[in-house]
Amino acid sequence: MESVAQEDEPQGRVPSIVRAVTILEQVASSSLPTNLADLTRQVRLPKSTVHAVCQALVAERFLTRGADGSYRLGPAIAELSAARRQRGATVHSIGISVPNSTNAFFDAEIAAARAEALTIGADFDHRAANQDVEQQNRDIVELTDSGVELLIVDPVASHGLEEVLARARARGVTIVSVNGATAGADATIVTDNAQAGALVARHLSERLDGHGRVAIVGGSPVTAITDRIEGFRQALADNPAMSIVTIEPGDNSRQAGRVAARRILDTIPRVRGIFAINDPTALGVIDVLHDAAHPPMVVSVDGSPEAAALIATNGPLTATAAQEPQRLASTAVRVGIGLANGTTMPGRTLTLPTRLVTHDDVSTYEPWGAS
Repeated sequence: MESVAQEDEPQGRVPSIVRAVTILEQVASSSLPTNLADLTRQVRLPKSTVHAVCQALVAERFLTRGADGSYRLGPAIAELSAARRQRGATVHSIGISVPNSTNAFFDAEIAAARAEALTIGADFDHRAANQDVEQQNRDIVELTDSGVELLIVDPVASHGLEEVLARARARGVTIVSVNGATAGADATIVTDNAQAGALVARHLSERLDGHGRVAIVGGSPVTAITDRIEGFRQALADNPAMSIVTIEPGDNSRQAGRVAARRILDTIPRVRGIFAINDPTALGVIDVLHDAAHPPMVVSVDGSPEAAALIATNGPLTATAAQEPQRLASTAVRVGIGLANGTTMPGRTLTLPTRLVTHDDVSTYEPWGAS
C-alpha cells in the first residue's frame, strides 16, 4: 500500500510539511490521545519518521506528549487559530472566577485574562472564592448577573458548580474551565498534571537512589490535584523499593502544608521524601522541616518564584514541576472567544506541558510570577 506522504509529491508540496499536517489532522480527528503505534498505523509511515515529526511538533508546541507517551493537540494550535478569530471578536465582557486571592498563581491567571480582554476591548471582572465551593457558586452568579459573555472558571472543586454553570449557559454565557476540569464547561484548558506528578516522582526516585518511604500532602478535590497524585504514584511504582506510606489531606495552602508536615514527622518514622501537590503546600511543609534533625526531601508542582528561590539554596525543596498560569488563562480566553463566535467546536480539552525545575537548571528558569 502506498504511503500518504511519498517523496514524489506534486510540485509545490514539501514532503516534511505534508507529513506534519497529516499527523496533526490524525491527532485532531481522534477523540482520545493517540500513541506512536496508533499514529504509525493510521498515517502509514515508518515509525522512525512519525516519531521524528512528532518530536518536532512537540518542540514547536503544535503537539503535547503526555506522561504515558500519547499525543494531543498543543497550545500553539489554539493560539494560531485564536489570532485569526480575534479580529472578529464579538465578546464584550469577560469574567474569571479563581479559588482564592492568596496564591500568586491565580493572580497571574487574572492578569493574563485581563490583558486578553484589553486586547479586544472587552470589559473585565474577577472574583476569588476563598477555597469555598459555595462562595464560587455565588461569585459565578454575580459575574453572570453583571453581564459577562465569557466566563473563565478555575474551579475550587471539579464538582459542585454544575447547576450554576447550567444557568449561566442557558443565558448564553460561554464557559471555559482552566487549570482544573469542571462539569458544565464548554472547553477545558489544563496543565498536563499527570506529567507533572511523574516528573517530580522520577526526580525524587533518582535523588533517593530508588528506595525509601514517601508521603504525599494532597489538596482540594479537583482534577488538577488528583491527576498529579496519580501521575506521581504511577511513576513511583517503577521503583519497588519505594513506598507511599500516607496521603495527608490538604487544601492547597501553606498552613495545610504545615499541619500535614507536623503530623507526618510526629507519627511516621523514616520518611525520606514528601510530595506536596503545589508550591504553597510545599512552603508550609518546609516551614516545619527547619526543626527536623534529618528533613525529608520535598518536591512540588507550580514553579513559583518562592519555590525557585528555595531550590537555588540546595535546601529540602529540590524540584518543582513548573506550570504557566499566564498561558493557561490567555489560551482559555482565546478559546472562549472562538466558542462564542462559533468558530471553535465545544468539548475540547487542551493540555499544556510542564517542565521540571531543579538546582541544576534553576539559574536559567524564569518564574511566572517574578517581577
